[in-house]
Amino acid sequence: IVAQLAVPAPLVAGADLTAAEMAERIDAFVAASASELGDLAHGFEPGAPAPVVQLVFGTAAPAAIAAVAVGLARAAARDGAATLLVDAGASPVNAAAALVGPEVPGLLDVELGHARPGEIGTRLDGSSIVLLPAASAGLRHRIAGHGERLAETIEDVADGFEHIVVDLGAACPPALFSALAELADDVL
Repeated sequence: IVAQLAVPAPLVAGADLTAAEMAERIDAFVAASASELGDLAHGFEPGAPAPVVQLVFGTAAPAAIAAVAVGLARAAARDGAATLLVDAGASPVNAAAALVGPEVPGLLDVELGHARPGEIGTRLDGSSIVLLPAASAGLRHRIAGHGERLAETIEDVADGFEHIVVDLGAACPPALFSALAELADDVL
């Protein structure tokens, strides 16, 4: 075990949280866990290279998983490092819904012709983090079938970012995990 993070009960239970409540709880969790998240984002050994691509997933509690992913992205971007936060969780309780809204288009929306490439990706206020949803709320159930495309996109944009955090959410399908695990420096 490299880190233990105390995630508040409302984030663990998360399904009944509104997007605003989830965003508020994520902010509180990130503030309370800043040191641990910083260690995870920047590596534990001084002078060792920091992980570039980190996958975050779990078997339950998508709001808690989203909070850890957002916290890692914020810790990675703490000194202005360009950071990409990819929200690939299929649950309606996710980082994109909390931070920018559930109907924001994502990669799958572009793939299926429902959005143009310039309409996806949101720079989070006051940070160097770009949040990129894998899909809008109406298409999240189809993310698992597009893991290879998601992996290709991450590879295509990786050179423009110092850190990439991918939130795979709860109960990530094996095919999606496999497609992205090959890119990862860390899996949490």
